[in-house]
Amino acid sequence: MAVKIKNYEKLITSIANEHKTSGVPLDQLIIAGQKGLSQAIELSKENSAFDFNKSVSWFIRQSILKSTNEIDDTNMDTSSKPKK
Repeated sequence: MAVKIKNYEKLITSIANEHKTSGVPLDQLIIAGQKGLSQAIELSKENSAFDFNKSVSWFIRQSILKSTNEIDDTNMDTSSKPKK
């Protein structure tokens, strides 16, 4: 299955825009979305029963959410340290 990443740029950008208030820069959200797309592509190569079209947005969204959670964890770590 040949998937052109360029065909999914609008979807990735749309999902990334939903999370632009998370504190993560939009360009980083888009990169995270591209990683999610890559994961979906790899899984579809490994598993012929995998329904790519139904799952691609889920993988993109999960990857973006993971990037927003990582920034939340980083902020939590620094704010929970006692001040001197």
